[in-house]
Amino acid sequence: MPGESPLEIATSTKITIPAATPAPNLDTVCDFGVITLKASSNTGTVIRWFDALVGGNLLASGNTYTTPFISSTTTYYIDTGCESNRKPITAVVNSTPLPPTAGQPVYYNCGPGSAIIKASSNIGTINWFETAAGGTSLFNGNSFITPVISSNTTYYAEANNSGCINSNRTPVHIEVYTPPVVTNENVILCQSKTVTLDAGISGMSYLWSNGATTQTTDITKAGTYTVDVTSPSPENCTSRKTIIVDEHYFPEINRIIINGTQVEIQLKKEEPYFEYSVDGINFQDSNIFYDVPGGLHTAYVKEKNGCGGIGLDFVVLVFPAFFTPNNDSYNDLWEVTGMENYPQAQVTIFDRYGKLIAQLNASKMSWDGTFEKTPMPASDYWYALKIDDSKPILRGHFSLKR
Repeated sequence: MPGESPLEIATSTKITIPAATPAPNLDTVCDFGVITLKASSNTGTVIRWFDALVGGNLLASGNTYTTPFISSTTTYYIDTGCESNRKPITAVVNSTPLPPTAGQPVYYNCGPGSAIIKASSNIGTINWFETAAGGTSLFNGNSFITPVISSNTTYYAEANNSGCINSNRTPVHIEVYTPPVVTNENVILCQSKTVTLDAGISGMSYLWSNGATTQTTDITKAGTYTVDVTSPSPENCTSRKTIIVDEHYFPEINRIIINGTQVEIQLKKEEPYFEYSVDGINFQDSNIFYDVPGGLHTAYVKEKNGCGGIGLDFVVLVFPAFFTPNNDSYNDLWEVTGMENYPQAQVTIFDRYGKLIAQLNASKMSWDGTFEKTPMPASDYWYALKIDDSKPILRGHFSLKR
């Protein structure tokens, strides 16, 4: 009405624009085939399927679309009636890979152990199996470290491209060779000599730690030596031999200690590889000998492995503890065994009162128990042996028994 205020009416309206949403495409085909694609709308409107982002051909209407046979990955587009809101949805076609190619015709392994084998394909990844068909994959990848093997073994490589598998598995062979058999050694080097070290196996190639490349090498110094022994191609397996060389010295006698019938051979330097003898036949590790007979002997010392030896003469003097001069042919004379080896030696015999009874020398080696042809009584008597001016006088006593 004239003069009245105008009427204002306010309201709100919610406008929903229809939109199509592609569903995740979990279906793929290998090489060629048909794929059913799925989509949904937020308003329940009809979804349209096209072969182009703009314009193009209307292929179908509805929440699903089954493609024709396709041989490559193809993208389709969906909307709900508004061309500007088209969204892509892709039908994926995966190619089946070619059979794998082995990294090399045959792999070689020296002795028991793991091997690294390889294979590749034009696309996809490599799965490794123990069998030509079936079985469980051991590893996925172009390079496979095998378990420990000790004999010739074949593994199989299979190509897989997103589930498209070439069933023609490629065999990959491993030949296991036996490395050269070598044995470590301990070798004796004689003082100031040369010793030949031997790799111990012929027909190989050699590399010694001293640079030699022959089966044997001559050395003059103690130490640890190694030789790498490699078998001929195609094996080319290498084993290392270690040789420890110990130098053994020549024995040098320092002195011989004689205590009655006990003899000790003392060296300038004792070593466990020396052995001793006082007859040149029977050798022993100990340098002490007991009950050595009186007379001239030779002390022998030699290195046990044939590096050489030395000898030195010595005399054992045996003083009888008693004698019985009764003309029965047993112990009738008192004489010092071994004295004959000292031409200048003299033995003086006294009675218990210090009276000189007899003198023995190179011309008279024994006493018959008389003094001036008169038999002496049973008693103890004393002796003094002077070998020469360089040696001390040996004194002792013995008994005369009747």
